[in-house]
Amino acid sequence: MPSNRSVSPDAALRIHASRWRMTWRTCAFALIGVASVCDAGSWDVISWAGNTPDWNQKLGVSELRQGCSSAPPGCMQAVDKSAVAGGVAQITLAITPDPDKIAAYALEYSAASLNEHRLRGIGLDDALSVFLQWQKQGHDPGTLLAEVITNTKAKNSGLEFGITLYEDQLANSVLRGLPANVRAAVDRVHFYIHYRKDGPRFGDYVQQVKQLFPKAAVVAGVYPYDRVDYLPCSITAKAPCTLAEEKQLYQETLRLQVSMMVRGDVAAIEFYPGNFGTEDGWTGWQRSNICQTPRVQSCANTTKEMHATTQQVLDSSRK
Repeated sequence: MPSNRSVSPDAALRIHASRWRMTWRTCAFALIGVASVCDAGSWDVISWAGNTPDWNQKLGVSELRQGCSSAPPGCMQAVDKSAVAGGVAQITLAITPDPDKIAAYALEYSAASLNEHRLRGIGLDDALSVFLQWQKQGHDPGTLLAEVITNTKAKNSGLEFGITLYEDQLANSVLRGLPANVRAAVDRVHFYIHYRKDGPRFGDYVQQVKQLFPKAAVVAGVYPYDRVDYLPCSITAKAPCTLAEEKQLYQETLRLQVSMMVRGDVAAIEFYPGNFGTEDGWTGWQRSNICQTPRVQSCANTTKEMHATTQQVLDSSRK
């Protein structure tokens, strides 16, 4: 999921499922201020779980991501419940990062996916933090990751393995030190922007991701909620975004991400958290590092505005 963090406080809140693709012979859209025409537009809209079914339908979500650190039998039950409740075709699970369990669990998921076709893939949320933790515990990240991916494919070669990354992690030596063959075995990179002012450079970051993970489909991660209290607007300035900056940078980045999806520069867009239609009740507001207590209603209201903007951007690009 993506993360909200240096080490995500929200890893337990997330979800993944199938592709909704719509192809036109021609499509016209006005994004990032320029009218564009394409011969075919591909759409894959993903969300973490938690949206109302009505919002999933309005956004065109057919794929959910979900965190589940329990043993595979329990998580497979969660796959069924989430697919039915969300009205989607497929689910991807962010599984336990426990180095003593993850390889064996991957093998179980590979076998279970043969009978549960709604399970599209498994993977690691906040992957770099996981690799660093593995290293602290005496495990070589490249070796363990290679075993996990091999086990993911052992019974079902079509079961995907993905990771979540962020723009401020791309230069990390542990990430870049993963063996090239292991990086090439990753099927999906769910790529999010931590700092709002980095959003307009999303395309440049995607190129770096593709160099590191040359065979992975890149999913454009979107944070459609008030993050003013969570992180500075810029990694260098350290000051929070103003509300105006928060909303403007969000819209600008989303338009860029959707345009990249239509062109095929990214494979999909993905929303975290999944709280469209349930904004007031999101459990994240209970954490003061995400939204300071006096601002909770303001955070929820701003998030509702951003959700409305999200629908407007998507709708305008489909015309």
